[in-house]
Amino acid sequence: METTHLLVRPAPRYEHAGQWFGSQSSDAPAVAVSPPASQRPPSADAAPLDDSIAREARTFVIGAMTQVLEVVDRRRGVGHLTDLVMPHVIDQVTSLLRACEVAAASGGATPPPVPTAALRRVHIQMCGPAEAEFFGSYVRGARVQAFAGRVEQSSVRVRNEPGAGRYERSKKTELRWRIRSMALG
Repeated sequence: METTHLLVRPAPRYEHAGQWFGSQSSDAPAVAVSPPASQRPPSADAAPLDDSIAREARTFVIGAMTQVLEVVDRRRGVGHLTDLVMPHVIDQVTSLLRACEVAAASGGATPPPVPTAALRRVHIQMCGPAEAEFFGSYVRGARVQAFAGRVEQSSVRVRNEPGAGRYERSKKTELRWRIRSMALG
């Protein structure tokens, strides 16, 4: 069956035009309330965040979350995350792995193999020049699951270069992105 006539109409307005419950009526005097500092638009003096910082943060999150998913799938050891995430996030991933072991052990029979996880989408929202929030999705078999978290640039001590004293402690630091908090769905 083929349709020969097609009528296209504009979409209806989706915003409520009337008074909301609890809103002021038009008879009441209007009170000017300034929004909190976190919700104010940036002033003309504030320098806009560079897109290269957001790209750098997104590139880091893609690599780091890929490795986190590989650790959760037991394709990598937890030690691979030490340079990418904060210590309490490593503890979070370790406890997640232990919980999965306990659940599998209490089931009796061997569970069917779980498909590996693959990163699907990653989005970044910059919160400042050295911190960002990220969220996205990953695929495990036919299921799509979500993740979210926060990254920040922190100073990290860099290893000594070859040829330096063996037992000397490095004094050189660099700013590197690290995952500060994370939630897997």
